[in-house]
Amino acid sequence: MENITLSTQSREKFGTRASIALRAAGSIPANVVGAGEPSVSLSINQSEFEAALRKEARVFDLKVDGKKTVCILREVQWDYMGDLIQNVEFLRDPDGSAAQEQAEAAAADEAERDAAAKKVAEEAEAAATAALEAAEAAEDEAAEDGEGSSSDEEE
Repeated sequence: MENITLSTQSREKFGTRASIALRAAGSIPANVVGAGEPSVSLSINQSEFEAALRKEARVFDLKVDGKKTVCILREVQWDYMGDLIQNVEFLRDPDGSAAQEQAEAAAADEAERDAAAKKVAEEAEAAATAALEAAEAAEDEAAEDGEGSSSDEEE
């Protein structure tokens, strides 16, 4: 899984009004926490982040205070309708171990989903085959009954 690089800007103003103004300008308030360092408040570009979410990205490279930081997506807060992102929280991953674990878990989940889908497809195919065979048997039986009843009528 490849890390997505997001451009960030430091935030000096906080609170509801500042966040509303930030969102109106096309940015999302965000925080970076963890790894024994103080939390950092910043803003990220809304369209870049939403595009990354659509690609199911969960590991990001953020340029925070002049240095690149590997972060994992910890939480996305949505508005009450679930349409707009209100806030994003990232967790620092300085050694990349959590990102690797997350990538492995995602690969395992995908393999599990593929296996389940294959099993469902096989079961559906078996059920369809059984239904087809039952229908053919019923047709054959009806045809035999039809032949037998016509010969009884002739006698």
